[in-house]
Amino acid sequence: PFGGKTIGSATMDGRIADPLTRPVLALKLGLDDIAAGDVTGRAQVRADGPLHALALHLDANAATKRGPAKLAAAATLDLGQRRLALASLDAALGGARARLLAPARLDFRDGVTLQSLRLGVDKGVVTADGRLSPRLDFRLSARDLDPDLAQLFLPGINAGGSFAIDAQLAGAWSSPDGTVR
Repeated sequence: PFGGKTIGSATMDGRIADPLTRPVLALKLGLDDIAAGDVTGRAQVRADGPLHALALHLDANAATKRGPAKLAAAATLDLGQRRLALASLDAALGGARARLLAPARLDFRDGVTLQSLRLGVDKGVVTADGRLSPRLDFRLSARDLDPDLAQLFLPGINAGGSFAIDAQLAGAWSSPDGTVR
């Protein structure tokens, strides 16, 4: 029913204080024996606090054909303002590592807007900022990226040095307009 994706077990534990007037959550969700294609793993999500300042924590580990993968992230969700403040992110896959260099924000009020994303990707830096929906108005920049990163997605490619990308996209997702250099 889920296109070959499975979860062997899911456990949830927690409590909700003052559920009818000012809910305060203390929840933990564990997912074990996750399988999706060639990826298997486990994940744990925690949500603690009031709905206007809900502290979220994600820890996930997986085995992939490109090597082990890990993801750890922490954020604060304000459900009333429909805003997520990303405080930390550390991801690794097949020897490559990405980490959040500064806090970033996702706003879900009128579509989706990403503000001030700055990731360290091995020795390089990727920045992203702008509106993702309902229409694009988005900027992406990457500096000093190692071409070996392409091996994660294009096995067999062989390149040296470093590369940079600047992109600005606008318009509808079905037919975006912009520049990529």
